[in-house]
Amino acid sequence: MDPDGTVSDIGANYFSQEFSYTMNILDGWNLIGISVENENSFYQDIFENTIDNSLFFFNEDGMYEPVENLQPGTGYWLRFETPYQANISGTLINSITIYLTEGWNLISGISFSLAVEAIEDPNNLIIPGTLFNFNGNYTDVQTIDPGFGYWVRSTEDGQIILNSVE
Repeated sequence: MDPDGTVSDIGANYFSQEFSYTMNILDGWNLIGISVENENSFYQDIFENTIDNSLFFFNEDGMYEPVENLQPGTGYWLRFETPYQANISGTLINSITIYLTEGWNLISGISFSLAVEAIEDPNNLIIPGTLFNFNGNYTDVQTIDPGFGYWVRSTEDGQIILNSVE
């Protein structure tokens, strides 16, 4: 019996969409993202130990722009005073469409780790070998993990889809 008292006869599932993950934050600059939906997206309410006015978005003109709120699918630079382990919670994100511009883009992922080869890229926008994270140094990656930001280079404007549901 479902929580509303009805009997599910079509396989509908009622379950909590609440999700949480943990990420290791470094002292100084970090490439971060938000991999859950959250009613409160103000960076200092989500992350501890941040330095005031240090959240930056890489806009479509290739310029860093200061912002205060995090949006799923977007990667950001954020500066921290001390290292710590961040616990992030919100509503689960199984799938997201990310719009890329020609050149470099900062993106973030969904609530689950996703292999790079599982990115839906029907127009072959992503230039192979150009997906990087930052953990004190730039590192090429094989997975996009929750909470982190990633640089990716696109051949042209278009969209990719990160999807954990087959």
